Amino acid sequence: MRLGICAVLVLLLTACGYRPTPEETPPETLSYSSGACYGACPQFHAVIDEFGELVYSGGEDSATEGVNHRDLGKPAFDQVRAALVQAQFSSLPAAITPANPAACGHYRTDAPTVEISAFVDQQLTKVTYYTGCNGTPEVERVKTLAETLRQTLGLDELSRGSQ
Repeated sequence: MRLGICAVLVLLLTACGYRPTPEETPPETLSYSSGACYGACPQFHAVIDEFGELVYSGGEDSATEGVNHRDLGKPAFDQVRAALVQAQFSSLPAAITPANPAACGHYRTDAPTVEISAFVDQQLTKVTYYTGCNGTPEVERVKTLAETLRQTLGLDELSRGSQ
């Protein structure tokens, strides 16, 4: 009898399959980094999670240096997700840089490079965008996305101050 009950319990447990608990599922995140240029371009890295927690790390030429935490709220991340969908982010090329002329088009030198990474729907997508690129549909999509993200997350205020 005990053997039969144990067999039924084993079958029930294995039939249900394993599902990770919410604590085991990593949160959705978006990161935005801006690198150096020839001149005074703010260097920083920012990450927002699905709960709206923003961690900003300001580097050289950034108005806000060091680590800064802000609670932007879940609606901010919802806006980030909407901007990613609008830009068709997951279909953008991984590199919109002079090394990929089909995506970059014409470019000017000495501009900063931006890296945008999104972990959404259990998928990581990363795009490296040289801000000196110009003249392609991919540039317009990522440029609009970058502007929306900077505005939604308050990155211009943090990186450049209230100019």
